[in-house]
Amino acid sequence: MKKKCCLSFGKCNKKFWALIVSALIIDVVFIILIIYFFYSAHNIDINFLMEINMLPYLFMENLCQSFMIIPHLIFKKMNTSKERDSFPRTTSINYIFNKNQITFSFRDKIYLIFFLFLKLFTDVYYITYLIFVCKVSSLNSELTYVFYFQLIFLFLLSKLFYKKQYYKHQYISIAILTIFEFISFFFQFVSGSVGSFFFNLHCHIVYSFLKSSVTVYIKGLMEYKYYSPYKTCFIFGFVNLIIIALVYLIASFFPCDGELCLEIYNMKRYFGNFLSLLNTSIFIMFLFFTLKSIVLILNYVIINEFSVCHSFLILQLSQKLETTITASFFFGDDTYDNITVVLIYIFFILNVFFILVFLEIIEINRCNCNYNIKKSIALRAETEVEFDDLNSDNTLEESFINIAQDD
Repeated sequence: MKKKCCLSFGKCNKKFWALIVSALIIDVVFIILIIYFFYSAHNIDINFLMEINMLPYLFMENLCQSFMIIPHLIFKKMNTSKERDSFPRTTSINYIFNKNQITFSFRDKIYLIFFLFLKLFTDVYYITYLIFVCKVSSLNSELTYVFYFQLIFLFLLSKLFYKKQYYKHQYISIAILTIFEFISFFFQFVSGSVGSFFFNLHCHIVYSFLKSSVTVYIKGLMEYKYYSPYKTCFIFGFVNLIIIALVYLIASFFPCDGELCLEIYNMKRYFGNFLSLLNTSIFIMFLFFTLKSIVLILNYVIINEFSVCHSFLILQLSQKLETTITASFFFGDDTYDNITVVLIYIFFILNVFFILVFLEIIEINRCNCNYNIKKSIALRAETEVEFDDLNSDNTLEESFINIAQDD
């Protein structure tokens, strides 16, 4: 019997890879636009690229997410037309199950409201951490900032809430990926004080938990309540947009001098001022945040059609792509020494490798790691069916022999 190779490839889902490639292409376009406007657009106000102000950022982000109602309505109309054409008008069919009849109980509504606010709180937490803790103020830095520990929380929460079963190769993969994340975090923050190290560790753990909780809930909303990715995106965006717009409107009447008062209008500082937003290039901001919303939609599609764990790969690839391109253009090639660069890319390759192992795109054929992959389970099931059929045939044959002998 020919011995299996140590590594082999599992099933390659073309739609999954098409979604990944599409998201990466949009990421590249997004970064190229930032670089273009940063270096070439001399007649355009690009202050919003240089500074992240909380209310403008959140307002534009949720505004563009709420515009995802447009593709939602388009696809809904297309699906309605297909369903209408697929059945004769004279036919009357009572469906036992209909997605349009899915209802929300009172508890479901409470959960939805809670996670709507939790997503907004998570976004505020994210911007606050970047501005006041990390002192990250530019849009390109926001793009490349990496929050650790999201993978482990996505894994744990999906297992806790949806009772998803994982196997040996997946436990090994997630354990190694978590160790890599701790090592990467350690090297990023080890140069600071002990207090600063543990404060940043706490912030990363809290944000990763909050972000993963929202993602896991959204997966359930799409899987069990049959919300489309577009509907999910625009509902969260629209509700949070209303809240932010109200805060924006109220803040516009009250100048202030605190650390949170970062917007300037008529020589006065504000926490937020709608009129100062009009002084920036609205079209460019709208373009940037629309691209971000499309990437978010693609991520939701991956989560909906596959699993929250399939978002591991797009998270890793997008972060590395954005970091590499922006570091080259904005910081030059001397940001890290050669040894550090080599180590960063080694860790990245290993991360991607174990994510692919986790998703069973790469199979490890040693130490019984491939025993519970989908391919092996399906093969065993097929073998058992054939064995049962063979036993059934043998039993039937023995019955005919016994009858013949009795005669």
